[in-house]
Amino acid sequence: MDNIKVDIPNTFNPEEYNKRELEQLKKSSYLSKYLNDNGITWDDVSKNVVLFKSMLVQVEECRKCKGLSDCVKSHKGYVELIEKNGICDIYLKPCKYLLENNKHNEMLDLYVYGRFNDNLLNLNLSNMELFKEDYQYMNAWNQIVQYAPNIDNENGVYLYGSPGVGKTFLMVALCNTLVAANKTVAFVNVPEFISDNKNHIDKNEMDVIKNADFVVFDDIGQESVTNVTRDEILFPLLNARMQNNKATCFTSNLSFDLLYNHFVYSQYGDKEDIKALRVMERIKALSKEVELSGKSRR
Repeated sequence: MDNIKVDIPNTFNPEEYNKRELEQLKKSSYLSKYLNDNGITWDDVSKNVVLFKSMLVQVEECRKCKGLSDCVKSHKGYVELIEKNGICDIYLKPCKYLLENNKHNEMLDLYVYGRFNDNLLNLNLSNMELFKEDYQYMNAWNQIVQYAPNIDNENGVYLYGSPGVGKTFLMVALCNTLVAANKTVAFVNVPEFISDNKNHIDKNEMDVIKNADFVVFDDIGQESVTNVTRDEILFPLLNARMQNNKATCFTSNLSFDLLYNHFVYSQYGDKEDIKALRVMERIKALSKEVELSGKSRR
């Protein structure tokens, strides 16, 4: 059987292809700026047309992306860009969503106990919307702002007032501000912590709270008082933080005087002044009273 010969015309011309694609690349305002910012010339591009064309495809994919879950890259969260170190070569740059995710995870790592809803992690003292706030709220905010850069040298804030006036919100902003400054933070909702530990005290959690750079005891005074919860849970935590000069703040519905009344009676109705005074002395040594009044925001 005779061999069959098929003539295939050689229509692909690499030089023509490069010239045509280079003209297309020159229409990209993004690429023009990129070259200028990174010390790359059009001559460099002409020698690496396919490389730069691929980069623009990557950049366009990233422009349309709405988050890490939408990322189509083989290296999730990275875009392939080009740098010139003698020759043009690819390097991987983390995208804004990966950087945000990494920052989010770093924040979570610094919250050694307790955490908030993710939508509160971006809140801090400098980005709060304050233009509609009254004098009382602004005074409380200002006291916390003045305290934030000096937590190692000043007493904390005991922020008290009616339920729903924004006490916890302000403390969340303070916590996030301190985490951004690389402080370890424990945010302790006191009633929840007491409920979780009243039958079996978690000494690991106790140690974490004792040693954190900064602690908020949130909603203190709303927990059930027993000899165990007052004398074996709260007192050791407060005493350790006072002795080690650890930055500590509180939120409560009760003033110092009313909080003393909360602690003075045992679950059996016995009045125990000395034990209540021991707790209150440590709270007062750690913080100063700041009242926040106003209508409920809930």
